[in-house]
Amino acid sequence: MVTWGSAGVFGSIGKAVKEYNADSVSPSAIQSRASAFVNAYILNNYGILGRSTSQSFADQLEDMIALMVEEAQTVNGNAVTYGSEDFEGLALGDTMTGLAATQMMIDDDTITIECVTAKVGTDSWRLTSMRRGSVGRTATTGVAYPAADTEDVAGLEFTIAAPAAEVFNDGSAIVGSADTITGGVKGTNCDADGKVWCKVEESAGTYTMTVYPTEGDRTGDSNAVATVVYTAIGSATVTEAASSGLAGTITIDTLATDAGLEIKLNVPYAKGDIYTIGDTTSDDLGVFQTFFRDAIKRTLPNDLVGGETIADSLAT
Repeated sequence: MVTWGSAGVFGSIGKAVKEYNADSVSPSAIQSRASAFVNAYILNNYGILGRSTSQSFADQLEDMIALMVEEAQTVNGNAVTYGSEDFEGLALGDTMTGLAATQMMIDDDTITIECVTAKVGTDSWRLTSMRRGSVGRTATTGVAYPAADTEDVAGLEFTIAAPAAEVFNDGSAIVGSADTITGGVKGTNCDADGKVWCKVEESAGTYTMTVYPTEGDRTGDSNAVATVVYTAIGSATVTEAASSGLAGTITIDTLATDAGLEIKLNVPYAKGDIYTIGDTTSDDLGVFQTFFRDAIKRTLPNDLVGGETIADSLAT
């Protein structure tokens, strides 16, 4: 087995951490020195996965981390959180799943995730940190970030889900599904969030849903962009008004009236759409973890409840 503690790998790396934290050595020099430590204590003495001792520092790190996992070695992790989230005024839960902070998160940061290439189902998103700048990696709609076997560089993990319609304030459960309403254009035939504002009225057994682009238009009963007329539950046709472009169908589950119904349309993402994750925190109490995050741009297997096997005292 590899010797990890004071007489082994992290006893030596701890010396580099002390110098780095004392501002006496540059990150590039620290990487070179850490590379030598990894090489001397792991590669030369024990060998990993049959690799050559002349492999790159990045490969050395991957081998060291793989061996730490294999031998259940951990460092003290940082407590990380984010405090705010937004996507064009909607809750992130509407279109983002699995959002969580990772050990790459830094304190007092804001991270934006901006759509830079809009291709339905495979949109590309650029991640930018207020403190770090561009993190140099993109996310893709429908694909977990970071990708499998890829190190996170932003401090987040998430999946941006494909857009889907949502219904709000439908106390009578009138609408079963609105995913097949087509032609929505943010800020044109719906509001800036892709939402339309509806009211449902009934006359002699015929129900009419009138669709407006803003709440103010619904209040003033003006500028309708579509109507839906039906007499029974099931699929009903959406008919555009004022050449708005809205079309498709909507599924009606209940025959009832409603003056406050709202629908977020299934509008594809557009270039410039932005998620914002703000008010990030990291307590930076994990000395080795913080060093690797800041100087090496990598994180290590960690324990957050005091069960780490590699003591921070080796670096302090």
